[in-house]
Amino acid sequence: MEDIPTKSTGDQLTAAEWNNVPDELENAITDTGIALTGLDLHQLSKTISNYVGSGDFYSESGIANAYVLGVIGSKKAPTAYVVGMRVRFVPGNSNTGASTVNVASLGLLDVKDINGNDVIAGEINQGVAVEMYFDGTNMVLYQNGTKVPQEDFTNIIIGGEFGKNPFQRGDTFSSPIATDTHIADRFKYQQSGTLSVQSSAPTSNTPPVSLFGKFSSRHLKIEVTSALAAPAATDFSRLVQEIEGFNWASIAQTSYIVAFAIYATATGIYSIYFQNVDATISFVSEFTVDTTLTWEKKLITVPASPSAGNWNYTNGRGAQFGIVLAAGSNLQTGVLDTWQTANVTASNNQINAVGTNSNVIELEFISINKGSTPTAQIRSREEELALCQRYYTKTYNIDVFPGATSDLGALRGRSDSGGNAGGINTDFSFPVTMRDTPTISTWAPDGVADRWLEVNTTNHHTVEERYAGQRGVFLSNNASIETNKTFNIHAVAEAEIT
Repeated sequence: MEDIPTKSTGDQLTAAEWNNVPDELENAITDTGIALTGLDLHQLSKTISNYVGSGDFYSESGIANAYVLGVIGSKKAPTAYVVGMRVRFVPGNSNTGASTVNVASLGLLDVKDINGNDVIAGEINQGVAVEMYFDGTNMVLYQNGTKVPQEDFTNIIIGGEFGKNPFQRGDTFSSPIATDTHIADRFKYQQSGTLSVQSSAPTSNTPPVSLFGKFSSRHLKIEVTSALAAPAATDFSRLVQEIEGFNWASIAQTSYIVAFAIYATATGIYSIYFQNVDATISFVSEFTVDTTLTWEKKLITVPASPSAGNWNYTNGRGAQFGIVLAAGSNLQTGVLDTWQTANVTASNNQINAVGTNSNVIELEFISINKGSTPTAQIRSREEELALCQRYYTKTYNIDVFPGATSDLGALRGRSDSGGNAGGINTDFSFPVTMRDTPTISTWAPDGVADRWLEVNTTNHHTVEERYAGQRGVFLSNNASIETNKTFNIHAVAEAEIT
């Protein structure tokens, strides 16, 4: 529209000046595809609605990692990038790494995630609508249309964000750690060979926020105290999680991505692996620690698991996942990044990361997500605890470890008339339904195993577990107990996958 000088009272607009006004209105209406008509006096408001509803939706004609957006139809494009400007489009190609976008020829902008990092492979997917906004410097990707429906179990690794792992059995294990010891909830350390390690959950030297875009309050650390100088053919050292079949079913026969942060002394090639219920089908892939004692981010894409073979999709072992620190030749393979019918767990390029005393391997943010993007499910510490309690739960406070001296949380029972069998009785109701009927272990509050403790005394009495099920267990005593005495006891229920 022409910049018409202000007219003083009595002056008149020329015909050309006046015609600018209706011409501008008409152009705004027809630019959105509305045909002018005198029968509709709401066409301008409809035009505004059209721009509000779809004015930020663009066509896309670029290539992978370089997205070119154009206006659709006869709508008019913005004349410059402005803070808060939103764009939506359906990409013609998936990205394979850092990407740029050019909106209506306004100029190239880098695409960042919500934490200010370059987008990684798979965050922009062909045919899946994305939304971005201009923050004054970059285009920020805040919606990529790949959210898994709520009913899916997005990240099937439990406890892999160790800042939220409850460490119910303890957060420090002295050397030598026995094989199959759960050094964190849902994670067990396995080894074979002349080797000793210790573990802890340090709160210092945690991964930088820039690595995964979130803060870590602690992580898992494994330290070699007696090195395995040269692994024999059947020797190994690894960190393992048994994935329950119900959870494995949510990613089975589809591709998925493994993500984690690692800090290690030994540089070189390490391995991850997956195996089915009876270790007859395996998948092995490599990753490299490039720099000693430096936090590094690792992403590994895994192809769909086969439908054939022995797989459990209920409450048994769906798959075993492991991060390998060392492996002997009998466990190694040169067949990588594909599923195979063999019992193998490591690449034939696998280094011996436990070959020197004081070597450390530290891990955080372990996740497994369906698809090609490590969008780890955000769970609170309470949610993580509840998931862990399906496999292991206790009456002790979370930071009090089984067998410790503590009255806090202890179950209380009372004796009835003297001489009655089961004179002490109480129920241990589990906070969640356990995976299977659990094994029960008990301690008196003063740390004596398999005993009740009479309150305000040092008198102990034997304990019997009855009617154990997935929801609870009945604890009693078959001895003759003096009437109306009070007794305390702690209990642990374990239903881990072995």
